[in-house]
Amino acid sequence: MIRKILYGVVVVLLLVVIGLVALISSLDSRVINAIEENLSSLTGTRVTVDDVDISIFSGKGELTGLRVFNPQGFSAEPALSLGRFEFEIDMEALSMRVIPVNLIRGDGTEIRVEKNPEGRINIESLYQNLKRSMEQGASDTGNHPEMNSI
Repeated sequence: MIRKILYGVVVVLLLVVIGLVALISSLDSRVINAIEENLSSLTGTRVTVDDVDISIFSGKGELTGLRVFNPQGFSAEPALSLGRFEFEIDMEALSMRVIPVNLIRGDGTEIRVEKNPEGRINIESLYQNLKRSMEQGASDTGNHPEMNSI
């Protein structure tokens, strides 16, 4: 009888460990999808990320290959590219609405400023898209000061 209970406990522990490993291994791809979807929505353009590597224990992470593409009416090239981006977040604050970031360090940053035939500048268009998204988000969710500080 005790042997069956012991086997049951071992099986449950094994399933928990397998579940945690699956969750941790899918975390990076979930973060990539969240970044791409949210930034694309905010900027009104396509955003891609090559890779994200986050440690759930330390909160340290690295993002590589972030590209924010130009709005319509400009070249197909990215307006903003980040080669590598290191960060450290406060893991204890993940349940907060705004998550404190303790460290941000990037390299390989490229910004492409373009003017289209209508005289519009791509960075200004991205800013206007972002501002419009933030204003819409503030009116949808109530007026939040951190959303209006851009």
